[in-house]
Amino acid sequence: MNRRTYSPTFVTLEDETGSANIVVWEHVFERFRGAVMTGRLLRVSGRLQIEGKVVHLVAARIEDCPSLLYGLAGDGQATKPSRASDRHPRHIAKRVFPSRDFR
Repeated sequence: MNRRTYSPTFVTLEDETGSANIVVWEHVFERFRGAVMTGRLLRVSGRLQIEGKVVHLVAARIEDCPSLLYGLAGDGQATKPSRASDRHPRHIAKRVFPSRDFR
């Protein structure tokens, strides 16, 4: 008997309030591969599992929402770029979330 084993991929999303553990089963990963691999701002919906202090979200749908990066700063820093080269989500994310030096 040849049984196929399905193993999940784990994704950790983090912001200033904390982190969230996302469980992405193989069939969901394959369906939303593009968003998982290249997404800059992910919207994940699914089933929430809470065991004590451990919280997991079992993903059912994953979307990349780079257009929402424009409104995140709230202080006008993340306005829509004028140059086409600055419209890539990576450049938008760098303006909204500047890197920090942890030395």
